[in-house]
Amino acid sequence: MIHRLIGALHEAAQALVADRGAVALDLCAERFAALDRAIRSHFGYEERALEEPLGALRVPI
Repeated sequence: MIHRLIGALHEAAQALVADRGAVALDLCAERFAALDRAIRSHFGYEERALEEPLGALRVPI
């Protein structure tokens, strides 16, 4: 999923280079926001999943 979102952002960024209009900028911003949400969700899950095992091993975070 992350890979797909990066590809979509890349395409939007290429479109923005070709056409610096408001529509292309909005699309790029939307695609960036979608990628940002997905990454934050993923790392939030990872943090919750690893909190207990790392705590048991006394690994400082």
